[in-house]
Amino acid sequence: MFTGFAYQDIYGLTLENIVHVRTAKEKWLIKDRVKTGVSEMVPVLPIVNDLIKMYRNHPKCIINNRLMPIDSNAGIIAI
Repeated sequence: MFTGFAYQDIYGLTLENIVHVRTAKEKWLIKDRVKTGVSEMVPVLPIVNDLIKMYRNHPKCIINNRLMPIDSNAGIIAI
């Protein structure tokens, strides 16, 4: 999703992961990576901001408190 985050990291993004930095109040995503546990901070690019706005009222985002309406791939079985 234009962030460099892995699928499992994007799946867990919430509004709490968005912070405003500097005097210009730039939006950044801060997330502890699932695989490594390392905290990473990336800027919210305009296209990412547009996607967040587009999905903010999506039922899955509201119910699950997520930025993106994606499902977990935990139940997918490869054939």
